[in-house]
Amino acid sequence: MNKIYLRFIVTFAWVIALSFLVLPANAQINNYVLSTAGSPALDDMSSGTSLLIFSGNDDIASPVQNIGFPFSFDGITYSQFSVNSNGLMRLGNVPVSNTGNNLLSSASDFPKICPYWDDLSTGTTGIIHFKMTGVSPNRKLIVEWILTVPKNISTAALAKCQVWLFESSKVVQFVYSTGFVTNSSTGGYTIGLATSPSDFFCINAASGIKSLTEINNNTAAMPAGRNFMFTPPVPTLPPNCATNLYPANAATGLSPDFNAISGRLAEEARVVMMFTSESILLLFPLCLRIRVH
Repeated sequence: MNKIYLRFIVTFAWVIALSFLVLPANAQINNYVLSTAGSPALDDMSSGTSLLIFSGNDDIASPVQNIGFPFSFDGITYSQFSVNSNGLMRLGNVPVSNTGNNLLSSASDFPKICPYWDDLSTGTTGIIHFKMTGVSPNRKLIVEWILTVPKNISTAALAKCQVWLFESSKVVQFVYSTGFVTNSSTGGYTIGLATSPSDFFCINAASGIKSLTEINNNTAAMPAGRNFMFTPPVPTLPPNCATNLYPANAATGLSPDFNAISGRLAEEARVVMMFTSESILLLFPLCLRIRVH
């Protein structure tokens, strides 16, 4: 009889384990939470920066640079990045392209981070540069674009925006200053994040609303102080694990009665199964106290 109970318990555990295997395993960037609260000022970039792209450049991509700390984006850790003069940033050790073809669903340059992606230029006075601030584990990468909006190679660059990457919170934030006037000269611009042609989201610049469909035709002016903060979803904590399976409040008539299973060997068995779904770690503990005859 004891063997029957033991077989039942083991079989039950495996049935539950197999049922969890059907859970989706891929994290999704579109689960990041958007906030537009507040009007933060740009960080001071007047000193301590490293230059990525000079003035007088059009359709230029930077070399790969070190972030300065491990940055987790959609569940993957990156240590490097690159940018182009068209307002596109790419994480990883593969350089970003110089494209101004602002489609998040296009099959290249993943993962994409684009505060203002369009066919742009640094003009006669613009630059793209970066620096890291703070100390571990609260470091922050700041990348700043100073560009002409709309594109004009022969005029001064008046539009300025920054991308902030936060080490501990894993937050991505876009912050804008002056110069982002109405811009429809090349069909519109894109704001958003993407990790694949099917996993992305865009921002409607006029309404500030997140969209899971492609928006590459934003034309609205961006007021100074506008910001978009993208926060990864919070992982679900594992449930507490029971250590004893005894009838509650001295209830009787329950079967099987684990107290009635006697034997020489007392053994604790724990089956812990881990799965990743939507970039959340799910822990399912099945804790059984059994006595083997």
